[in-house]
Amino acid sequence: MACNSVHSGPKSIFYNIGLSNLRDVLLVGPSNIGFTDPAQLSSISLLQITSLIIRMNPTYENLIVINALEKLNTEIPVVFDNIQKQIEDEERGKT
Repeated sequence: MACNSVHSGPKSIFYNIGLSNLRDVLLVGPSNIGFTDPAQLSSISLLQITSLIIRMNPTYENLIVINALEKLNTEIPVVFDNIQKQIEDEERGKT
């Protein structure tokens, strides 16, 4: 997702992770939006890896930790999406 514009394919023409809904703009340099999907996918990967490591020593405490991490993992995309919406609203207010 993050390298569509560098390693181009058909998706790179219509989708740029750092532009959100802006289609008439060419992104040059870093962007402060577009981090919700990468954050969610990273958290899922970290949860899977951590769960595998913790399950090597399956105790009740470790299973509780895995359950707590899974619940936290469901909150991550919501929080990041709210942050991104707040940034987009602030950017619209500036223009």
